[in-house]
Amino acid sequence: NNEIVVALAGSPNVGKSTLFNVLTGARQKVANWPGTTVERKEGIVEYGKYKIRIVDLPGTYSLTAKSIEEAIARNFIVQEKPDVTVVILDSLALEKSLYLALQIMELTNKVVLALNKVDLADKKGVHIHVRALERRLGVPVVKTIATKGVGVKDLLRKIIELATDQVQVRPYKLRYEDLEEYLKPLEESLGKVDAFSQYDRKWVALRILEGDKDVIETLNKLGYTEILNLAEEIRRKIKDKIGLEAEVLIVSKRYDEITHILDGVLSYEKVSPEALTSKIDSLAMHGVFGIPIMFLVFGIMFLIVFSINTGFPLNVVFRLIGLAEWATIIEEYSLSSLLERFFGNMGSYVADLLNGLNAPNWVVSLVVDGVLAGLGTILSFFPLIFLTFLFLGALEDSGYLARAAYISDRFLRVIGLSGKAFVPLIFGLGCNVPAVLATRILESENERKLAAILAPLVPCQARLIVLLALVTLIVPGSPLGQALIVLTLYIINFTVLALLGIIFSKTVVKGEAAELLIEIPPYHIPNARVLMWHAWDHSVHFLKKAGTIILVLSIMTWFLLVYGPSGYIGPEVFENPNLMSKSLLVVLSRTLLPLAKPLGINNWVLVASLITGFIAKEAVLGTIGILTVGSEEFAIENIYTMLGLTPLGTFTFLVFVNLYVPCMATIAVVFQETRSIKLTLLTIAYEVLVAYVVSLIIFSLGTMFSTMVM
Repeated sequence: NNEIVVALAGSPNVGKSTLFNVLTGARQKVANWPGTTVERKEGIVEYGKYKIRIVDLPGTYSLTAKSIEEAIARNFIVQEKPDVTVVILDSLALEKSLYLALQIMELTNKVVLALNKVDLADKKGVHIHVRALERRLGVPVVKTIATKGVGVKDLLRKIIELATDQVQVRPYKLRYEDLEEYLKPLEESLGKVDAFSQYDRKWVALRILEGDKDVIETLNKLGYTEILNLAEEIRRKIKDKIGLEAEVLIVSKRYDEITHILDGVLSYEKVSPEALTSKIDSLAMHGVFGIPIMFLVFGIMFLIVFSINTGFPLNVVFRLIGLAEWATIIEEYSLSSLLERFFGNMGSYVADLLNGLNAPNWVVSLVVDGVLAGLGTILSFFPLIFLTFLFLGALEDSGYLARAAYISDRFLRVIGLSGKAFVPLIFGLGCNVPAVLATRILESENERKLAAILAPLVPCQARLIVLLALVTLIVPGSPLGQALIVLTLYIINFTVLALLGIIFSKTVVKGEAAELLIEIPPYHIPNARVLMWHAWDHSVHFLKKAGTIILVLSIMTWFLLVYGPSGYIGPEVFENPNLMSKSLLVVLSRTLLPLAKPLGINNWVLVASLITGFIAKEAVLGTIGILTVGSEEFAIENIYTMLGLTPLGTFTFLVFVNLYVPCMATIAVVFQETRSIKLTLLTIAYEVLVAYVVSLIIFSLGTMFSTMVM
């Protein structure tokens, strides 16, 4: 059965009707609830293979059934048993909204919470840690902006996942610990009332004490006056002992629990005065000065994030100004270097431990060179992603990100993206992994997918290292010439990105980027706790989702390196070029060499380096070194003739390196963000194909020109 019935619940003025209209459009019908004059709305939305029937319940603040609307909402959830109940929460009045949500979670486990009006909350400096709220309540929480249709597709996905049991939930249940002694006698007496068998006894007992008209009227009709007398006696005891009416006590208990739930979930920050915001914007959003200010802001962020993680580009700056020692210190004590040393030491320790246990050599190599190396790769991205989202959160929280999106919108719209896509593209200059992850700030699903498959074309730091090392073979002794060639390589990439953006936005991911209807918020001073929430959640999400894929690919790479046609070779291949020449990697490289020769690549070593470069671009130079001189440390000029390189062949090789798949981690996050095998395979295929075609054209034109000159 592909039909899913959804109850849409919420308090008045939370945006429930707006969300209902956005979800169902014109496909809705209006009638009255049976026996009442209360309007009943139903609508249909189709998503994937599912037909979702949405029933708009009357707006209520609770389910105590003191009004006909409350009774209708409660009875529908209990008697009709919808597949999923969506409760709309108001981000600006979360405490009040949660009161209804917790009551519904007492009746059904199949609950999704739609956190609406998040844009207005941000504008007023109210921040909600969604993941923490989700963990505490035990049900999915989706951020929405009903008036703009934001989050609607995410909400539909969660509805389907919950209805089809793809996700497990454990809804938070109110405890009422101090009321147990009063509730227990009532619960026991309700055991003989068949009319309430579908309800939890404690829930019915609470309704009686709260004066629920529906429940009391049913008991009266069935002649259970002794239960009602018992309830009256309990009310008097509560009043005498605690000094509060039973109903007031129960309500206060619920709000006490809500306060406990929201502790550490809500954060408030001061919003700058409107006059100050206007003064800053006169520069930040200026038609002329706004663009250089934007590049300055992102440049500083880029410098800090990547310098802390890898030393780049601060190490390059220090070397240019003659501070080579400082550059070396930054490189050696960067987070990625420290993690690399840690996993290197751990690998040695684990190898010694396994050898001491007489484990087979292949097991030792698998664990050390496959599993541990994969874990090292995964965790090396963690600080980078954490820092990226820390700074990205700071820009968003401060209010500047919306302004940067406005400034860059007119340029990016040409290639099918909106102004917000500037953020992932600029991050790509450092690393494509956080660049692809940053596409989640884009509001349209199609735009997110388009940006995710285009972001890998931005030349990252790892590719730049290869370019800087090999460009010296093209114009040795000419720093200016080398800089111009690197600049040309970057221009080629961005030109290809723009052309493919135009093509893909009209074919693969159809549809223009949504109009940038963006509300410019007042400036805030970013809240440190909110930034930590933001960065930690995204980083952990990366480890859980993309980490598994990276680990599997790392083990596959290990297999290609330490096994050959004749069987297991051993970990010595990493240091012995003669042994590595017998590996599956080399067999594959020799097989693919005829395809590479039209590009001016005449040596299988270069093909092997491109294969390992798919794992990580840093491996390109290491593979060349190991297969030529038996070490990752080598002088570039010494291998020039060994590889049969020419200046033109070197240039086309660098064009290919710069355009094809950046690394396995990037592919893993493309799959994570697009949730599409088709788009992930397309990303791999188009990058390899485009790299080949562009390199072939350049080499052919270069050869033709050389022939004409000679």
